Amino acid sequence: MPTSYFDQSNGSPYTNDVFIALDFLISIEPALRPNSRREWETALAPYQNDITRAARTLRTFAEQMQPATLEEMQQFFYLFAWAPQYQSNPATAATVSGYLNEAWSGVGPWQK
Repeated sequence: MPTSYFDQSNGSPYTNDVFIALDFLISIEPALRPNSRREWETALAPYQNDITRAARTLRTFAEQMQPATLEEMQQFFYLFAWAPQYQSNPATAATVSGYLNEAWSGVGPWQK
């Protein structure tokens, strides 16, 4: 994981921190889709601490923009989810949207 990655002791994450977290989450996705949820969890198990840290970065970013309207949150969601580097591969786009939705669920007006 990059050393410039967000650490909560340093304050609030910036958009760049979110992109770094998303890039990391994409980089550890198995190249071939596992046949079961258990295989997927096994493949990602060595990264669990870093996954938790990345998800915390995503959630903290959403929390720091509160109070925000759903429309304001959607603008940031689209900034991340529709970034050109994530649109060339449908699996990558789905990974980004999935992690953002999971991390942001229940923050302000955001619901999965």
